Amino acid sequence: MYKIALEAMRAIMEAAKSTWPNEFIALLEVENSKICGLVMLPSVYGNAFSSLRMDLLPMTTKVNGSVHSHPNYSNRPSAGDLIAFPKLGKVNLIICRPFSAQSLKAYDSKGNELELEVVA
Repeated sequence: MYKIALEAMRAIMEAAKSTWPNEFIALLEVENSKICGLVMLPSVYGNAFSSLRMDLLPMTTKVNGSVHSHPNYSNRPSAGDLIAFPKLGKVNLIICRPFSAQSLKAYDSKGNELELEVVA
């Protein structure tokens, strides 16, 4: 089970809403199975894709996952997501419309769903 800080979850929801109808993407700071925050890198946001400038990743050991939005109502990983997940870390989040806590799902690097608990 992974935990996510309430403020990190709120940041994800706000970023997804403000980027819609395009996809949003960021990296996750993870410490002791708790998602503590987002690492925003220069990115390209498109209607059915998003990409990160991984060459600009700061030197940190806390980055161990990713989050991105799907502009539709599905938070299931796409074929492209399943290819990217192993490169992005142990926990990967997908949020879909309406970009709420209930529409946020967590997956491991192989695309298996993980439990996610919101904590203060």
